[in-house]
Amino acid sequence: MYVNASKFANVFPDYPIHDNFVYTEYNIYTTTGRPSNRFNGVNFGALNKETGIRDAFCSRFAQDGFMISFDYDAYHLRLLAVLVDYKFPDNVSVHEHLGEYYFQKSKLSEEEYQESKSISFRQLYGGIATEYLVIPFFEKVHEYTKLLWEQFRETGFIETPLFSRKLFLNFFKDLNPAKLLNYFLQAFETERNMAVIHNVLQRTTAYESKLILYTYDSFLFDFHVKDGAEFIQIVKAELEQQGKFPTKLEIGPTYQNMVERNVN
Repeated sequence: MYVNASKFANVFPDYPIHDNFVYTEYNIYTTTGRPSNRFNGVNFGALNKETGIRDAFCSRFAQDGFMISFDYDAYHLRLLAVLVDYKFPDNVSVHEHLGEYYFQKSKLSEEEYQESKSISFRQLYGGIATEYLVIPFFEKVHEYTKLLWEQFRETGFIETPLFSRKLFLNFFKDLNPAKLLNYFLQAFETERNMAVIHNVLQRTTAYESKLILYTYDSFLFDFHVKDGAEFIQIVKAELEQQGKFPTKLEIGPTYQNMVERNVN
């Protein structure tokens, strides 16, 4: 990743910088295969925006470059919908759709929208509360979680959805059905993302723009303006798979200063 060396060194004075580039590494040897990101004590996947450190990350292309980021909308919920064979409505946020059940209304306030997100993620990572089992999506998730747990207990392993990697019982400690589902989702997320990254790199070899940071549900690019809208459309198409996994696009001069833009 290309940086403003003086800004970066102000926050990380002991981090090695080579020709204004800093490097990280991904460890794929984790329990689920979901890569961790860390080098020399710094996790580039968890840079605190409030500290202003992201402002140090800028384009190697100077005036001809920008930072662009593609962020998935409700990625784990959409991945889970694929696993349980549930179709979220087109052109509607997942959080709005589920919020209609939570609040029994079709139009949510901003506060209700944020609360909808919180409720959904509590169900996703902590197990489905009884009161939400009447919601068709969570009913399916509940049944899927039980089946996954039963298979895991009977055979001692489960196979990941895309690459059929075996996650063995003895890999984990203090496991329960909700945790197993979460680990399984992380594995699915990673495998799909690796396929997406492979396809993006294959289709963009002739372009100057570079994929520089992967953070699970978002992808950061150092974008050269001469690549234009064509590059953005290629990346968007590969990430979204005909709208099944919508993204939002942000663009700016640095990783800190980015604004959302519509892409048609």
